[in-house]
Amino acid sequence: HYGQMFSRRLIIGLLLAAASGQQAQAGTVAEIKQEMRLSQWLNTVFSQSQVSAEIPYLPGLVWMVPEEAQVQGRIKSLLLEQIKSAEIAPKVSRIDASRLADFVASFPATGRVVVEKSDSRWLEVNPQHDPLLKKGQRLLIPSRPTSVTVVKGDGSTCQVMHSVNLYASDYARKCDATASPQVAWVVQPDGLIRRGGVAAWNENEQNPPAPGAWVVVSDPGIPWPEEILEQV
Repeated sequence: HYGQMFSRRLIIGLLLAAASGQQAQAGTVAEIKQEMRLSQWLNTVFSQSQVSAEIPYLPGLVWMVPEEAQVQGRIKSLLLEQIKSAEIAPKVSRIDASRLADFVASFPATGRVVVEKSDSRWLEVNPQHDPLLKKGQRLLIPSRPTSVTVVKGDGSTCQVMHSVNLYASDYARKCDATASPQVAWVVQPDGLIRRGGVAAWNENEQNPPAPGAWVVVSDPGIPWPEEILEQV
């Protein structure tokens, strides 16, 4: 479905890469100098990590492709036009719309492409899923995050210390105890995106957000149509 592809590309390109980028100073960043498989690059990284105290956070691996950044940039521009259009969500205040637009605009389109797995051994035995890295592309593995970020309909964010016992609804309520979110999109560090009900009447079985995940919540007080929030 085009809408799902549209939103997935944007979320991957903006939120996830930005989240990892914030931790890049303490992680691993590399520009590819010659063609190689991802599994080969990962084996090199792990051999280096054995002689250092830094353990790469593989779920947050970011593969950045320049050509994809151009596509994401065009998608981002279209989304900004939609957010700023009063016709898309007439009941959302222009102040909230402007703030959400500022939030989206603050993230560069990085060209992140999601990989099937970041386990080198799995990739070696599943070569059809082992990407060929090309010269000029970049790879980033952040240090392990410690928080989950909640994003509201006005673009405001809140960071909550990660806990294995917390779900999307728990993070949303820790950020605002008076809020009444209905739906949330959990964007996991590895690129997996799941929509789930988070109100008492529609809450369904969900996986808890991993460290470094983003939770985008809908709220009746800022009534964006879902096709906007699922792209944020």
